Amino acid sequence: MATKAISVKTIQLWPSGNSVTYSVTEAGEYHLHESKAPCTVEDVRTAELAEHYMGSSVWCCDSSLVEDLIKKGFDGFSWDDIENQYPDVDGMDADEVLAFVLDYCSNAEIEGLTEGDLRDKAQDLATENPREIFEWWRVDPWLCARLREEGQPVIDNDYGCWWGRTCFGQDMITDGTLQAIARAQLHKA
Repeated sequence: MATKAISVKTIQLWPSGNSVTYSVTEAGEYHLHESKAPCTVEDVRTAELAEHYMGSSVWCCDSSLVEDLIKKGFDGFSWDDIENQYPDVDGMDADEVLAFVLDYCSNAEIEGLTEGDLRDKAQDLATENPREIFEWWRVDPWLCARLREEGQPVIDNDYGCWWGRTCFGQDMITDGTLQAIARAQLHKA
């Protein structure tokens, strides 16, 4: 006997930006209906979980508050209190290292460098160039720990937890951070 769909939804997938229409049955089975690009049930579940995190674990934008506290040197709010402030070159593959170096150097400046030389150059650049944080969002402690694992800038002190977003001009659900956390959580389950 077929179980009936209890809901039909449409959700946007990352990083493609394509949407998919799907249904979920009473038994929790997913059925994909319409999509402009190939996708899987895991893609849909990842998008759902990312949206859940955005709705339940990201509380409010505190950019002005955090920036003012940092400027005033309030205890727990200094540049030294920001974790993951510098890019993690060790966690980058060769293509990511090259892209990172090209953000700061011309092709002519790096021509002839070996992969090891490029990695050294990237490490020097990373220590000289902290990430630019555009927004501060108050988050719950669980999400703060996951953001830390993902290498995202965070402040975690006696007053709460904040995520320093390094993207702007788009809704946070489209930058891929929450999807990366969701995918990692689905793979742990």
